[in-house]
Amino acid sequence: MVLLFDLEDLVDMMSIGTLLAYTLVAMCVLILRYQPDITVDKDGPRVSLADLNDMDSNASFMKKLVNPKMKFPTTKSGTLVYSCVMIIGVLSFLLCATLVNFAKLSYSVAIILCCVLSALIILMTIIIIRQPQSNKVLAFTVPFVPILPIFSTICNIYLMCELSTGTWIRFSVWMAIGFLIYGGYGFRNSSEQRRYKKVPVVRSTSFTQGHNLDRELI
Repeated sequence: MVLLFDLEDLVDMMSIGTLLAYTLVAMCVLILRYQPDITVDKDGPRVSLADLNDMDSNASFMKKLVNPKMKFPTTKSGTLVYSCVMIIGVLSFLLCATLVNFAKLSYSVAIILCCVLSALIILMTIIIIRQPQSNKVLAFTVPFVPILPIFSTICNIYLMCELSTGTWIRFSVWMAIGFLIYGGYGFRNSSEQRRYKKVPVVRSTSFTQGHNLDRELI
C-alpha cells in the first residue's frame, strides 16, 4: 500500500479508522449499559420481567420519559437510550464540524450553532441519565456512564473532523465498499442473525400484585 499511495494519506486513513472504532466502542458501551437483561437459549430470546411490568403499565410515554420508575431497564427504555445515543452522535458531528470551521463562519452564527447543539446534547444526556441502568455484574464496567462515553465520543469526532477532506472522501468510498459486502453477504449469514431468528410474542392479560402473568413465548 505504501508503494501505491502517499504515506501521509495512509496515516490519515489509519487515524480516521481508529477514531471511528473508538467512537463506536464508546457509543456501544453507553447503549449496552441501559439494555434489559434478556437471556438467550436454544428456544430463542426470553423477555425479562421488567418488560412484562412495562407492558402492563398505563403510564404515558412522556411521564416515563421525565420520571421513569422502573428499577431495571426495559426494551422501551433501552430503545429510548439507543435513539438518544444516535442523536448525540449526529449532534456531536455537527458541533465538532462547527468548531473546526469556526473561523470560516460568521461569528454570531457559529456561537448560536454551538450553543444550540450543546444544549441539545445536554438534553439527550439528561434523558439518558434518567433511565435505569443494568445491574448485571461484570468483571469490568466503564465508570462515569453516561458522561465518560459521551465525552469520549465528542473528542473522537472532533479529531476526525480535523482530518482533511480528501481523507473523508477516501474513507467514505472504503466504507461504502465495506457496507456492500456486509449488506450483500455478512448480515444475512451472520451467527447473530441465526441466533435471533425466533422472535418472542408476549401476551399479558393482567398484572396483579402477586405478579400472576399469562404469557406465551414463541
